[in-house]
Amino acid sequence: MVVQDSSMISIADLPPDVLYRIVEVSLPSALPKPISSRADAIKFFSSTPPYSFAFTCRAWQNTVLSSHSLWSSIFLSFDLPDSADINALRRRINRHLDRAGKTPLTISLRLSSKYNHCFDSYNIIAFLRTRRPTLKRVALYVGEPINSMIALGIKDLHLLEELHIGCSISIAIEKSTLPTLKRLELEGPTSSFTMCWLRISPNLQELSFINIPPSYVRPWDSRNGSDANLFPFLRTLRVTRGNEAGPSVPVVMSMSFSGCVLNSITSDALTVLDIYLYSLDSHQALLDFLRRSMPPLEVLGLDVHFITPGDEADREWLVVHAFSCVPSVRELRYRGDLDVTVCPGVVMRILSSRLKHEGTSSLQFLPELEHLQLTNVVASAHSFISIVNTRRQQENRALKMVSLLGCFAKPQGALTSEVREELGTFEPGDDASQLPAALSALREFVSEGLELRVERSISDDNGV
Repeated sequence: MVVQDSSMISIADLPPDVLYRIVEVSLPSALPKPISSRADAIKFFSSTPPYSFAFTCRAWQNTVLSSHSLWSSIFLSFDLPDSADINALRRRINRHLDRAGKTPLTISLRLSSKYNHCFDSYNIIAFLRTRRPTLKRVALYVGEPINSMIALGIKDLHLLEELHIGCSISIAIEKSTLPTLKRLELEGPTSSFTMCWLRISPNLQELSFINIPPSYVRPWDSRNGSDANLFPFLRTLRVTRGNEAGPSVPVVMSMSFSGCVLNSITSDALTVLDIYLYSLDSHQALLDFLRRSMPPLEVLGLDVHFITPGDEADREWLVVHAFSCVPSVRELRYRGDLDVTVCPGVVMRILSSRLKHEGTSSLQFLPELEHLQLTNVVASAHSFISIVNTRRQQENRALKMVSLLGCFAKPQGALTSEVREELGTFEPGDDASQLPAALSALREFVSEGLELRVERSISDDNGV
């Protein structure tokens, strides 16, 4: 019997199941660099899996082209200036998806801002209509003018589980629902269609409204909580602020978008809540939501923005009452507003308060808190120290991590934040002797294992 030298085996002889697995783990899972020229397009469709494997040899080509699931996802960024190139690229996309057969599809598509006023943008995404029965995950990253051109019909979306689109895309309800939809992410300025999603997505597990400017809804579109939709499987709810320079002007008798979302939902299974609070009614809606739902919340993120002056104290107390509804919280991320002159004294004081009873004491609020992140907070150095000191006492040492990002210290007793100084910097793992002078009282806790991070400025990822 002739024994073949393993060093002489050709890659063409690789077993199909092994090749399939290699290609599968090599497939893209994120958006690539934008295709901005014909050369970029040629490179993408020759060097990106599964194309790169299909062009290696005939044996591999047969395996790759006949495996529908290897063609069931596509991630593309468009920046092509010429209509002819766009049409050619669109044909490539259709050919790619045709090879997937009836396999459930994952599509992620980004269009550069140059398409915002271009009819070509509609042609690029028109193929989604014909693929509706097999769409499973869809993400469209496009400008607001493009969003306003799209009307999404939900009929035949029987497999759709994840969707990321613009808030202003119109929906053709067609008396249908999306029972399969588990994760929904809506981005950008809201519209009259935005809240319609809550009526057709009863089984959501994650719901996010991201990059939302301070916006308000018309009185007849708002809710008061008594007719809120029940979402029994919802685990994560987010409303995050956008990057617009100036806030929109509130309309008399209108409700904030954040308040409208909170008043429209009841969820007794929620574990993660990140919410953008920019008006008194949004704070009240937060409290009402927590009282109504009583969720087993583990992560609470509050991004507090003051637009209308004069209601700071009322809003702070509403936050405190909200804390009392969620004793299970283990991570609190609180982002303040550096533009407001009044410091969040009530919140800081409450975080270090204890209840005494028959010779013992216990934390009054958030007793299970393990990670505290304060961002853009101005308070006395004593306030920061007092929170740690209270929560690291022998009776309760739940607090393990503290992050102070872009925070400032003001003089003890000062009511406003106009006079302030930076806290300095400190990284987990630094020697306790390197603590900033204002926080030197925390040296013992750091030596005992408290993970402390102090940064002068923050990146976008560090915010709530």
